[in-house]
Amino acid sequence: MKMYPTIKNIMTSNPVTLTDDKSVSHIIEKMKKNEFDHLPVVDRWNTLLGIISKTDLYKKALSLSQETSGKSYTSKVLFVTSARDIMTPNPVVVTPEHTVDYAIELLLQGDFHALPVVEDSKVIGIITSKDVLEFMIDKKVLAL
Repeated sequence: MKMYPTIKNIMTSNPVTLTDDKSVSHIIEKMKKNEFDHLPVVDRWNTLLGIISKTDLYKKALSLSQETSGKSYTSKVLFVTSARDIMTPNPVVVTPEHTVDYAIELLLQGDFHALPVVEDSKVIGIITSKDVLEFMIDKKVLAL
């Protein structure tokens, strides 16, 4: 069996994060500006609380559109709905010392596409399914 390098070799270090009090409107803006699909949610000590994906945002928007009437009301609700209301709490995580093949197994088994990388409960990175695919193509593990 081929041994893969550790997560620290392919993770995005020091990822953009947000606190759980940020509004959905703020989250959407941050994702658009940085072209991210996932954002770890942390407390003021950078301890991981959860993760938000674009899918979480789409689900909330769909739910609001079905529960409310009118675009302006939905927009107002997005300003008062916070990250803690839509985040996935206690997400599956990896450490920088886990191997890439371990991350691949987790991503294949779960219904998610990103893994926060933590050390002493602090977020130090993130690895996504895109990162893994790019690594595999770069290392010729996958032939195109």
